[in-house]
Amino acid sequence: MAWTPAFRNIGQPSISVKCVGLTVAKTLADVKWMSKSGPYYDTNAEVDFYYMMAYAKDKPADHVMAFTRSNIRFNEAGSEIAGVALFAGACSDQRLSIVKDEGLHSWGVARTSWHTVWARTTTTTSHSARNGAKNATCLKSRQSTAKAVLTSNASEGARLTLDQVCRLAFPSTPGHFYLQTASLMTPAAICAKIHCSLTELALKPVTKSGLRAPVGTPCGNKRSCNWNGQCTADSAAPSAGSSFWGQPVGIFTL
Repeated sequence: MAWTPAFRNIGQPSISVKCVGLTVAKTLADVKWMSKSGPYYDTNAEVDFYYMMAYAKDKPADHVMAFTRSNIRFNEAGSEIAGVALFAGACSDQRLSIVKDEGLHSWGVARTSWHTVWARTTTTTSHSARNGAKNATCLKSRQSTAKAVLTSNASEGARLTLDQVCRLAFPSTPGHFYLQTASLMTPAAICAKIHCSLTELALKPVTKSGLRAPVGTPCGNKRSCNWNGQCTADSAAPSAGSSFWGQPVGIFTL
């Protein structure tokens, strides 16, 4: 089935991040701070952290996170490691983490790695990332900064289409949202589960395990998906007419 839904967007992001620097490489061998260990360039986290610290020194970044599609090794352990992070803190030069790149499935690991670093504080009573940032000595001097200045330096997160969600979740596939019959009849069904096409034809096969639609995805007339995967009333959502899913493109079957 090939469709072009009319309302493929999400609502406001929960956090805004300003990218101050990005290093992109075709292979691990091209990256400035990744080691060339192992016959298949496995990521040796124990070694790579030293390269990353040298790379990140004096960079205007609060955190440096590396993504790799090779296996992550730490000491003798490897292949099943999803991510590693150093207990450091907001003021430390060791604000580093390495995450295995598995598309959208890596987001939870990335979030955990980020929290691990930022949760480290100067006190022993605080264990959350929020309190870690609040109690960090180097950040206290910045708390008097005017809110207008802070907000002017942050950019709103981009809105994702359902195709982009599929592309992030399954990077080796065409990245097409597959409209199930259940979703066609009941748009609210996409809040709990959406499917992605594994082939360019957008017919079959499709992913067996579904994903939740992003928060804010329209799921009916003035309704959108919430954080719990439910379709709820949303005055900011568009009005849904007969062309809610857009016009079908090409040959499709139900």
